[in-house]
Amino acid sequence: MTGLRALILATTLALAVLAAAFALSASATALCEAEETECTGLNPYIEETTMAASLSGESTATIKTSLGTITCSQSTLAGHTRETEASPLPFDLTGMTLAKCKFGTTECTSSEVINLSYSGSLAWVGSGDGTATIAAGESGKSPGAVLSCKILGFPVTCTATAKEQSWQMNGGSPAHIVAKEASMTITGSGCPTSGTFSAEYAVSEPNPVFVAQKAAHTKLCKEVKVNPCNNAYGALGLIEATASTNPKFELEYNTVKKTVTCTVSTLKAKTNVAEGTPLYGELTDLTFDKCGDGTNNCTVKANNLPYQMAIEASEDFKGTGRVTFRSSGKGHPEIAIVCGAAYTCEFEEEEMRSLRFEGNTGAKLEIWAGMSRTEAADKKCGNLLQWNNLVTTTEYKISNPAAVWPSRG
Repeated sequence: MTGLRALILATTLALAVLAAAFALSASATALCEAEETECTGLNPYIEETTMAASLSGESTATIKTSLGTITCSQSTLAGHTRETEASPLPFDLTGMTLAKCKFGTTECTSSEVINLSYSGSLAWVGSGDGTATIAAGESGKSPGAVLSCKILGFPVTCTATAKEQSWQMNGGSPAHIVAKEASMTITGSGCPTSGTFSAEYAVSEPNPVFVAQKAAHTKLCKEVKVNPCNNAYGALGLIEATASTNPKFELEYNTVKKTVTCTVSTLKAKTNVAEGTPLYGELTDLTFDKCGDGTNNCTVKANNLPYQMAIEASEDFKGTGRVTFRSSGKGHPEIAIVCGAAYTCEFEEEEMRSLRFEGNTGAKLEIWAGMSRTEAADKKCGNLLQWNNLVTTTEYKISNPAAVWPSRG
C-alpha cells in the first residue's frame, strides 16, 4: 500500500468516526432510501415523492363480513407525500383500485373506490417501519368502495366506508403496506352492516423505501446565544470565502510523486432555503490560482459545478457543523490539474466533505478530499489524489456573511 493510499484510508476512517459524533435529535417522520434509525445526510425522499403499490405476490384484498368474504385479486395504490419531513408525515392517497372481485366463488359485476383522494399521515414506529392513517380528503367524505355482487344468490350493491383506517408500512426493498382487518361500515339493501378490510401491497415506487426519523432542522444563525436558534438568516443568496491556508494536492504521475500547491483559492455558495435537515444549497464557484508543483506552473480547476451542498449542524448547539458537497446532476465533483505540457490529470469523488464548519465572526470551513482518477484521465496519473488531509486541511474563512453559525432548532 502506497503512503498516499494509506493516508486517504486513514483520514476516511477518521472522518467516519467524526461524522458519527454528530448525533442527531430526531423530531419528525421521513421516507428514506436507506434503513436508518434517523434519516440523515442526503438520502431522504423529498416532498411530492410519487408513491405506487400493488398487491404483493399472489395475495388478495378482502372485505370480510358476517355473510361471507369479498375477495379482489387486483388492487393498486397511488399517491404522493406532501412534505419532506413532518410529525406525522402527510401524504395524499390519490388513487386506489379494486378489481376482479368475487363474493365467494361468484364474480362481482362492478367494484369502484369512491371519495378519492384521501388524506393520509405516516408516523415512524421504529426499525424502518411506520403506521399510516387513512382518512377523508378535501371532499370530507369517508374512504370507501361500492361493490355490486350476488350475496346469497341475490344481486346487491353495497357501500363499504371507514371514517379512518390504520395501516402499517414495513420498510424494505420493496416496502410493504399492510391493512389488517381494518373496520368498515357497510350500507345497502340486503348487505351486511359491517366488515373488515385486509390487503398487503408491495411498493414499487419509491423502491427501496424505509420509514425513519428526521433530525432537527439546521439553520444558519446570526449569533449563537440560545437554543433553539431564533435569529436565523433566510435563504442566503451569496456565501463567500477565501482560503487562509494553501490548498495542496498530492498525486503521482508516471509513478513520480507530485505536490501541487495553490496560494489563492476562493469559493462561493448559496442556500436554497432558510432551514432544512440537512440545510440544502449549492457550491456555485470554486477557484484556485497561483498553483505549481515546484517545477511547473499549474492550473487547478473544479469541474461539474455547481455542486449540491448539505449543511448539518452538530447537536451540541455550539455553532459547529459539517458540510457535504456532491453532484447536482452535472457529474461528480471533479478536480482537473494541468501542469503545462508535463502532465494533465483529472480526479473525481462522489462526495466531498468538509471536516468542520466552525461558526464565528469570520466563520471557518475546513475542507479535504480523497479523490479517484476519472475513467477518461491519462493512465499515467496515479489512481488517487489527496487534497490536503485530516491534519492539514484547507481552511476557508467566510467573509460574507460576516458572522454566521450553524445551529439546530
